[in-house]
Amino acid sequence: MALAIVDTNTDFYRVSLDYERELLHRSELVLTGSAGLTFVYLLVTLHGQGKGSPEDFFRQELPVPVLGLRADFPLGDRIGARAFIAGGGLPPVNSLRKEGGTVYLSQAHADAGVSVIYRITRAVEAEAGYRLTYFFQHESSHEDDNTFQLIDNAFRLGLNFRF
Repeated sequence: MALAIVDTNTDFYRVSLDYERELLHRSELVLTGSAGLTFVYLLVTLHGQGKGSPEDFFRQELPVPVLGLRADFPLGDRIGARAFIAGGGLPPVNSLRKEGGTVYLSQAHADAGVSVIYRITRAVEAEAGYRLTYFFQHESSHEDDNTFQLIDNAFRLGLNFRF
């Protein structure tokens, strides 16, 4: 019996463009809603027996609509707390691409987090906190039937720019 070792390398990143609108502004709470689009780059490569087999999911990607809600709690002139939730998705849709037939894509995104914010300037803030990210993608065609799920949670440090 031969033992086969398989190694996986996954390149994953997401680019989003959001429009934000302040929904409520009180001294103890600021609620902001957002609507936007997000695009995922996903390339998975399996390595085994000296060969690599890449699966380029990004070729079938479509921009996905995402809605969000953020609550900011001012704690001082420059410091505050933040909680947010965002998510969106696509039902199974024709990706307008062919791979052994029409490729159908369904996708879901969800993010949630809590953090402490330090406002450096009106347009720049530093952020430290916990974030949970969920991503699900299913692609199907006559040739393939691929499902990918990512659940990630971690402490996060960030620098936010607004314009």
